[in-house]
Parts: sequence; C-alpha cells; structure tokens
Amino acid sequence: MEDFRELLLRGQKPFVSQSEIQKLYGLQISHPVARTDRISKYDPEGLIGFCFGRSMTGALVASSLGLDFSQMQHIFIVGDLRRPGAANPEWRFHVSFVVPDEQGNLWALDPIIPEQRPVPLSRWIQFVQRTWDRKKDARLYLTSGSAVMPNSLEIIKQDRNYPLLIDIDFNPEEFEGFQSHKAIVPGQEIFTLSPEAEREHFLTLNEGDQSPFNLRSLNFVDGPHINFNGYFLELIDSFKANDPSKNPWKMSPIPRAQSMGGLSGRIFQPIDFQMNRCEQRFFPRVF
Repeated sequence: MEDFRELLLRGQKPFVSQSEIQKLYGLQISHPVARTDRISKYDPEGLIGFCFGRSMTGALVASSLGLDFSQMQHIFIVGDLRRPGAANPEWRFHVSFVVPDEQGNLWALDPIIPEQRPVPLSRWIQFVQRTWDRKKDARLYLTSGSAVMPNSLEIIKQDRNYPLLIDIDFNPEEFEGFQSHKAIVPGQEIFTLSPEAEREHFLTLNEGDQSPFNLRSLNFVDGPHINFNGYFLELIDSFKANDPSKNPWKMSPIPRAQSMGGLSGRIFQPIDFQMNRCEQRFFPRVF
C-alpha cells in the first residue's frame, strides 16, 4: 500500500492539457494489467469486472504525467445496474477516473464508452444511465482520488441495523457528510462527501496499513474472500519498473469492454435470508 500511495503522490500540476488527457486515456486502456482483454486473467469468474482497477490505473498514469493527487477524482454510479430486459441486477456499481482540464472541465476516462476516448463527465453519466440505469434510480457520487469502491464488506452481515451506501435503501441525505450538487452536471444530482464520510462509506487508500481495502483480495464480514489474483500487485510493479510518461508500454488495438465491472449481480445471496425478507432492502442477489 505504501508503494501504491508513493506512486500516486508524484505530481504537482493542478490540471492536465487536452493532449495529456488523450495520452492518459491511451496509456490507461493499453496498460498490460488493466486493459480490458486481461480481465479474464484476474477475474476468471466475472465477479468484479475491475472497473475500479482501471480507474486506479488512470490515477497512476495521471500521476506519472504530473497531475497532483488532490486534483484526481472518481465518479461512481451505485444502484440496480442492468441492461433493459435483464431479469436481475448485473452490477452494483461502476466507476470511472475523472480529471480536470485547463478550464476546469471534468473528463471521464472509461473504456466502456462507445467513443473509445475521454468524454465530458456529462457524457459518461448519460451513457451509463441510458445503458444500465434507464429509470435513473441509481445515485452518483463524485469522490476524491483515494476512494476505491463503496464499502460493501459487511453486505451479508445480518445483524446490521443500518444501510450501507451500496444498499438499495441507502439515502445519502440521511447521513452526515454528503452534499448534493445539481450544478456540476446540469440536470443531474451528484453527491460529494466530506473526508470523514468518504472513509466511512468507501474503501479508501487513506488509512495506511489499517485501511479496510486490501490489495490482494476482498474479505467480506462472515462471508467469502474474492482473490484479485495479483491484479494490484502486478499493477504496482509495472509502474515501479516503468515510467509511462517517458517509456510507455506498447499501445495496441484494445477490444471493446464486454462488461462495466463493479461487483456482479451474480455473486452471493445473504445466508438464511428468505427472498421475501431481503427483497425489500436488498437486490435479489447481494451484489
């Protein structure tokens, strides 16, 4: 984790230029670990998709190009994410890396976007809502660069009497540290979080060795472990061995991403929960 943070804290620039944003995107999607055609190696069962891994790769590349870590952000959409006609939720969240340009405009860098290029944040939201959230029931969160994913590690703990951010019935307006914005992207409600709320509701890189985010696996309370199969360890090693701003890895054609990532709807049902008990608060499947 210390190596990870050190790689993220190299830059000092407050923004990246348009040409750098294009370069950043190319380096992100062609990375030998994070490129989309490597997903089957690290996620052979298709459970997690590693959208958060691609987003963190974007942050590492941005740092190598000189962007200050404080200017890096992630945009999360969290909810019942499914394509029209899907019988069950396909994903519980999706995330993209976000950077500012010289004018302060926010750009999302995500290989699932059909244009296969950086797009304005408004375009990213439009695409994921049209594709996986047509009812616009999911919520949008703009976080700092430290956030990795919504804290779902207690999702199957049955004695919990409060919702997690990833639960269906989570309402950010009922919790401290959330602020609603409707001007970041006109026509969209986006929530930002205080540092304290972000550490509580997301797995983050901020807490050193005590961070609940483990670079090796996801370890659920009273539940299974999902192995990353070396994803983040190899990601860190690739940046330690090579500075992509000076000696980029070979950029080759990248196949379109077939899934967005962010905890598949196929994973685990809560133990001992009858469907009629859990469906009011949880999706038919936990993730």
